Amino acid sequence: MTARRDFPPDARIRLKRDFAYAFAEGTRVRLRLFTAVVVPGNGQRSRLGLVIGRKVDRKAHRRNRIRRRLREGFRHNQSRIAGIWDIVVLAGAGCLGCPWSELQRDFDVLIGRIQAMSEEGT
Repeated sequence: MTARRDFPPDARIRLKRDFAYAFAEGTRVRLRLFTAVVVPGNGQRSRLGLVIGRKVDRKAHRRNRIRRRLREGFRHNQSRIAGIWDIVVLAGAGCLGCPWSELQRDFDVLIGRIQAMSEEGT
């Protein structure tokens, strides 16, 4: 069976209360290109929420490109995430111009830390 690589609406964090819960109760994981806030999820699959402020880039089309790249990174790696987690990614300015391999490396580090948190029982 092949790994799921879709990104349907139930894989997204969209509600304000879900973002607020993640920021209040989650664990921050600082990486080179972005910061992730990780909290155990209670749905049927891991979900991703994105926060890309105007400080990252004033132009909306560039922020949207960052969103697309981060969603793609999550989509390619979601099958490797152990357990069910809600992940909120706060993009840094470096996300826009970085090569795909660097973004992938940060997702690899994030998944390693999530796996460590799963093993701890956090």
